Amino acid sequence: VDWVSDTPCVMMPVTAGGQAVGLLYADNEPSGRPVDDAAFAGFRHFGQQISLGLGRIRPSGSGS
Repeated sequence: VDWVSDTPCVMMPVTAGGQAVGLLYADNEPSGRPVDDAAFAGFRHFGQQISLGLGRIRPSGSGS
């Protein structure tokens, strides 16, 4: 893939209502630091929070 460098990175799907709606990508290229377990755990939690938030959004016209 041309848009991903050789730098170690983390990626995870962003979902809403059980469907993938995007991709979350992060790397530490500017700092040169490795992606350690703590950074990965924070990234995973952030991605889960995004998916939870998107899952709560209802399309307009769906009624409530």
